[in-house]
Amino acid sequence: MENMAHVKPMEALITCGYVKGYVDAFYTVTCRGGTVRAERAAGCLLEPEVDDLVLICRDEEGRGFILSVLKRRKGEGKSSLCLSGDTVLDIKGGALTVSAERVDLRGRRQLSASAPAIEIKAVKGTALLGELSFLAGTLRGSIGKVMTKIGSMETTAERLIQKVKRCYRDVEDFEETRIGRVRYLVKGMFSLRAKNTVIESEEAVRIDGDKIYLG
Repeated sequence: MENMAHVKPMEALITCGYVKGYVDAFYTVTCRGGTVRAERAAGCLLEPEVDDLVLICRDEEGRGFILSVLKRRKGEGKSSLCLSGDTVLDIKGGALTVSAERVDLRGRRQLSASAPAIEIKAVKGTALLGELSFLAGTLRGSIGKVMTKIGSMETTAERLIQKVKRCYRDVEDFEETRIGRVRYLVKGMFSLRAKNTVIESEEAVRIDGDKIYLG
């Protein structure tokens, strides 16, 4: 602290000018005193563009820094907030709201979201994924109508329980089911209709009923 007390404060000149070019991280700014070669200050989040009116700070060593973009010369142009290195946006004791006609989130390598609870609301949604891995402890869903078109589907489950009011299935070519044991409990009529029927049993076949009609 004693050494800092003897440091001579540096004087700075504040002026404004128009951006005329950008080369190798330095901007060329034209002001009343001539042309200034300046870099964007760390606190200037809005990236300057050509013909923007900017606020410049010049120190005793002749270095120039763009402190802020005062006015866009092009009017309603695209604005860019630029930060270097790892950046953390931390909101203390409040909420963060981003409102726009359209919001795009882009990650050059990865996009991650982490929270105790995530809620998404939309009238319509579209997802385009090359590969999807989904892991959940419990999945609950309530859907009015589902329409899917799948090239190939494989399902592995320890137990599968399905409850439907009506079930219709149309297999165009071939269906094969391999079951260790099977049991059908039908309250009403059981109807089996085919052009040709083959029933094979290695040991025994039992048909039990009050009346049996053959032929």
